[in-house]
Amino acid sequence: MPLRIKSDHARFKEIVRGRIRDGAFADQEKIFAAPLEFYPYAGGVHFGGRIVFDGKGHLFFTIGERGNGANAQNLKVPMGKVHRIMDDGRVPADNPFVHRPGARPEIWAYGFRNPWRMNFGPDGALWVGDVGWEQWEMVYRIARGGNYGWPITEGPNTRVRTDVKPGPGPILPPVVAIPHSEGASVTGGRVYHGKKFPKLKDAYIFGDWETGKFWALRHKNGQLVSNDELCKTTLKPVCFAADRDGELLIL
Repeated sequence: MPLRIKSDHARFKEIVRGRIRDGAFADQEKIFAAPLEFYPYAGGVHFGGRIVFDGKGHLFFTIGERGNGANAQNLKVPMGKVHRIMDDGRVPADNPFVHRPGARPEIWAYGFRNPWRMNFGPDGALWVGDVGWEQWEMVYRIARGGNYGWPITEGPNTRVRTDVKPGPGPILPPVVAIPHSEGASVTGGRVYHGKKFPKLKDAYIFGDWETGKFWALRHKNGQLVSNDELCKTTLKPVCFAADRDGELLIL
């Protein structure tokens, strides 16, 4: 069943599922919508907007902090978060903040600026590329209930905003942070499992929209093994996908 994600100044963010019938989107059913009271606090930037499935009936999606960094640490609002719902819109009972008073129950992880692209690896790990502010571009492996720091931290800079109260739990570091001398708008990628490039097998391939650079990141047992620059191009990658053979597609 196809999904559509809507985002504009009026509606803010909603997810609709339906069916393609005779070339048209039919049987539409809204399965998520940010409550109306949050609309006045949403700016016109940092929408996020990626949808992925884990193959277990769960739907994950991202919402950026919409230009207000403090949103990302506030569990009462949906902005600056990775969310997890069932594919019919229900909130899973094992979500990390279901029983926390005042918290949005669909939140899976928080502390993001603009989590632009997200994908699952073959091992079930959830990878997110988060577009930074003035210094760093971040790539994360997402943990259940994790706090990823924005706007308190940006990559290795741990004192971006000292006036914002952090949410619960320790702030978790990125797997890799790209300085703005090398990149300026990260596009999260995916783990390569094709056959055409055996040297890249099991590497997380991601890129940068601003510079056209691409990297191959390797990670093992919770540690960064390497992050090799593959090439610098004139491309502006906005998304990564894979064909039926696992070969990488870049949009």
